[in-house]
Amino acid sequence: MTVFRCDFSKLGKPIGPVIRLNSWEAYMGFPMVQTIPNTCTLVACSVCVEAMHRLKYETWHGAGTFPCRAAAPRQLRRACCRDGIWTPKDGADVDAVLKKLQELGGVRTTNAPGPAPFVLPLRSWQGHHEPTLECVARLLDRGPCIGSVWVCPWWWLFDSSFSDDLVYRGCGRSRGARAASVLLYGPDAVAYHAVVCYKYRRVCVKEEDMKEGEDRGEAEAKEEMHVLVMDNNTATGPSLWIEYEEILSLHSVDVERMEPPIHLGGRQNLGGRQIMM
Repeated sequence: MTVFRCDFSKLGKPIGPVIRLNSWEAYMGFPMVQTIPNTCTLVACSVCVEAMHRLKYETWHGAGTFPCRAAAPRQLRRACCRDGIWTPKDGADVDAVLKKLQELGGVRTTNAPGPAPFVLPLRSWQGHHEPTLECVARLLDRGPCIGSVWVCPWWWLFDSSFSDDLVYRGCGRSRGARAASVLLYGPDAVAYHAVVCYKYRRVCVKEEDMKEGEDRGEAEAKEEMHVLVMDNNTATGPSLWIEYEEILSLHSVDVERMEPPIHLGGRQNLGGRQIMM
């Protein structure tokens, strides 16, 4: 049975040989559980900025040296709500949230003991609408990114902890399919959703070119890209493999490496102010 782009007859079948793989999993930290509905964009932006800081810092100073973890985005939510960027019903736009994050000085951290700083600054970001396969690969080769996807009711079936062969396909980039999914399942069962993209694989898959009256057809090889994304709904994410065309927009973020070494008790300069860690 095929529902939009999802072919359930292929569930659990081997994906084929991986011809390229890149991962930032070691720098992702823990998922941030979304405790307030429709705050997925606020949470995904916070988690991605934290991950980029960890990547920049630990690439230089070694694994496990980054002492910070992003706090729940309460201040960010209040500021976005006040300025009309976020609403409890409609959520928020990624670009607007990142701009507000930058205005606030960065992502707040948990109340960890020194040398953890109070905020993780955001230097810049770039957004790409309906990115091509090559664009997705290029951005994810630099670090984790914020992805916007359209979530259908079967999204929750594709937890990668069950199998790496599960690949989510929903409405893709078809506006007609998204509109049809709203009519079919109702507005409470489908929605735009923000996740953190942190790994991709390019695989060689074969499709049987079956002709009428033949028992077997010739297998035609083609390339697919699957992106591993972190959701933030539970303590384990979950993480899901999705086909890259499910990504409606992709935002890369850039941060400056914190210096001198904050894990050794250095002073961190934040906006002209030096704070003893």
